[in-house]
Amino acid sequence: MLLEIHRGDAHLISGQLVYVTANPEQRQSVPMPASLRQAILDYEKISPSVA
Repeated sequence: MLLEIHRGDAHLISGQLVYVTANPEQRQSVPMPASLRQAILDYEKISPSVA
């Protein structure tokens, strides 16, 4: 997800937000649970891109 922060017309910063879920014991990424994915989609005003 790309994001920008502005103060009035002034662009302050741009960034990218990446959601990652992991198994801390195996130290590997794991698929995001469907309930978490849906919670994020319900929360965000602009739907994030899905890789």
